[in-house]
Amino acid sequence: MSGALLEQFWWGSIFLVGAGLAALSCIGVIAVVPSTRSEEHVGLDPRGSVISALGIGLLVLGIIEGPERGWTDPLTLVGLIGGVIFLVGFIWVEMRTDEPLLDPRLFSHRGFATGSASLFLQFFAMFGFFFVSLQFLQLVLGYSTFEAALALLPMSIVILPISAVAGTLSEKYGHRLIGGIGLAVSAIGFALFATLGTGSGFLAFMFVTIVIGVGAALAMTPATNAIVASLPRAKQGVASAVNDTSRELGAAFGVAVLGSAFNTGYRNSIDGHLAGLPGDVARQAREAPAVAMQLAGRVPGGGALAEAARAAFTTGMRYAVLVGMGLLVIGALFVWFRGASRAEEAVEDELDVDMPVSLAPALSVPVEGAA
Repeated sequence: MSGALLEQFWWGSIFLVGAGLAALSCIGVIAVVPSTRSEEHVGLDPRGSVISALGIGLLVLGIIEGPERGWTDPLTLVGLIGGVIFLVGFIWVEMRTDEPLLDPRLFSHRGFATGSASLFLQFFAMFGFFFVSLQFLQLVLGYSTFEAALALLPMSIVILPISAVAGTLSEKYGHRLIGGIGLAVSAIGFALFATLGTGSGFLAFMFVTIVIGVGAALAMTPATNAIVASLPRAKQGVASAVNDTSRELGAAFGVAVLGSAFNTGYRNSIDGHLAGLPGDVARQAREAPAVAMQLAGRVPGGGALAEAARAAFTTGMRYAVLVGMGLLVIGALFVWFRGASRAEEAVEDELDVDMPVSLAPALSVPVEGAA
């Protein structure tokens, strides 16, 4: 739908349609979802909210501005250093707050920590992939916006049924095994994506997206289950919020980090092909591959510039994809070696779901002979 809207209407029409769908969802929630409330008083944590927002915002700012302004530019350094300081401050404040926005001690639970990390890295890689792949389809392979959107449909078709199967598999074999395999399969898909270039066709691209989709489907459901199962019933609101926040942060940082890696690779590659072009044309072509492709149709010898832009795009794409692949491999290893074993998950399932949260970290210790 978005691809069709971009071809036929103003780009803002996507957001108008999204607003309409959100309004319908709001009506549905009010009409259908039952009202629930905590039996205990739940306070707000405005200080933690502000500090976390500042930390995340500054860090994303620094990551995005680094390739543009330089990593030693004052604004970049303010973003990176300030973001780290605020996030460390957030942890310090939350450890000393009676009703924290997010208690850092919850990450001592194996399922909570590995599930959150897995979801963060999945969406980090996935949104970075969307950022790069749609441009690859349009700028390198020459697809329209609608055709590029259609090219991603096979991934969605694969994800839906495998996600349902992944839940059953994780219950039988554990999040550590199935979730780790899912991240590893996604990493393989990213490695395959890095082999695509200007001569690749749709079948090669579709195969890559299916592999990535299979990996995402295998990893996503077990990660969510691990987060939810790691906390007692009284803390399910926290589990749900962290599940969603891990996805949102992964998406934001994925576009920022992989986008920065892409820009670095693209500019390093195209710089050697801009000699002889007018200064203004060279500057604009260096900004983005889409701009370079547009300029190629208006300047003498534009064919060479277009070819250079496509080759530079492929270089930048590989920078981004290999960073994503490396993080997925790290995530798979983390889930395999840190995740709770199936025996530990079984013991946790048998415990009283209303146990005090302070008892839950004990679940992370070995339980040989517990049966």
